[in-house]
Amino acid sequence: MSSELPLEAPSLGSTAISDQFTESSWTCWSDWAGMVASIGCAIHCAAMPFAIAYLPALGLSFLADQAFHKWMVAGCFAIALAAFIPGVRKHGRLTPKYVGERLSELENVNHAKTCELTRLYGSEHLERTIAWFRRASDEMSSKPGGRRNA
Repeated sequence: MSSELPLEAPSLGSTAISDQFTESSWTCWSDWAGMVASIGCAIHCAAMPFAIAYLPALGLSFLADQAFHKWMVAGCFAIALAAFIPGVRKHGRLTPKYVGERLSELENVNHAKTCELTRLYGSEHLERTIAWFRRASDEMSSKPGGRRNA
């Protein structure tokens, strides 16, 4: 297996990855906004222990204020919802039918999508993915009515 990361992730659904990015500029924008907000939050959290001593000297003591963090949580939550809701609307719930279709694709070593997944990420990743879908299938079948509780 190559040590290089793939430029394109395989699609296990019915829509190709390239088609997903051209569907809606809003969806693409909200995904990027969510990623930028996540990265900004990670940088903020990692840098705060080092930067907190310098905030007053730089005139940025408001960044250590509790109110600032409350506003940041609200803003990040709004961006996360803007990124999450279109995905739920597009893909819907994780249903037994969907899980069964993916399992039959993944367990078929000759299926084109399975071959591509194995080529890009390796057989170990394929086995973990199959195990996840099996567990999801088992959990769905153990629930009353075969569906996940909301």
